[in-house]
Amino acid sequence: MDRFCANESDYHQRVINHMEGFPDILKSDNGLHVFVWGHEVDLHDAGRRGGDGSADLITTDEKGMVWLIEAKFSQPSERGDFVWGNQLLRYKQAIQCMEWQDILAYAKNFLRWNEKIKPCFEIPSSVETFTHVLEMWQARIGRAQCDPNTLNSKIASHLKSGTYGVMVLTDINDSSYEHCGKGFLHDGPLAYVLGTPVDTGMSYHVKWYRRANARGEMEMVSTNWPTSFERPQERTCTPKALSEGLCDGSIQLWLNILQPGLIQ
Repeated sequence: MDRFCANESDYHQRVINHMEGFPDILKSDNGLHVFVWGHEVDLHDAGRRGGDGSADLITTDEKGMVWLIEAKFSQPSERGDFVWGNQLLRYKQAIQCMEWQDILAYAKNFLRWNEKIKPCFEIPSSVETFTHVLEMWQARIGRAQCDPNTLNSKIASHLKSGTYGVMVLTDINDSSYEHCGKGFLHDGPLAYVLGTPVDTGMSYHVKWYRRANARGEMEMVSTNWPTSFERPQERTCTPKALSEGLCDGSIQLWLNILQPGLIQ
């Protein structure tokens, strides 16, 4: 048992409270703050045996980049093939079908401090809107890269368009999370991150990362070219072949003047 975390819930809370070391490669830009705004967010029909499933953590940075994080703590029984090929696939399909307001509704209890696991700063129960939560977060970090309404729209857009990131975060080094993640079909970025509890909070190390829309180092593309761009059929250039391609006036010039001169 980890001396900093007794169980997975403790691990989630430690991650939520210590996002200051979140790697820059996973952000919209270097040096941005990251905020966990969703914990155990219900996703429609995404459960392992039917019913709703729940996404462990959902984050945003100051410019609206979103990560869906599946956190695994202390030698979990699920390996990469199940986590990527079953669990995260169901979550992705659920998010694709859900409205933004539905997702926010399932994050409400967490944001209002009505659950055991809490956000990294206190949010009064009187707060009614997510934009107000974002405004409070911006006030806490002392800056705003964009206004709260714009930030809200960017988060919603990433989730709607499928360009949010999908990550497996663990405190153990398991190559199956990297290996199986490479085959996950998704338009947003993917990552396998080692998150280790330490004296100062959390230490993050990116074990594997694929940027958004990456499909490998080279992608073969098959294109139906218009006939006007087709390459002409190669022909051997002979006096007869050349004369066949000339107009009547040019044929006489070729036969009577140019060809005899070349032969000589």
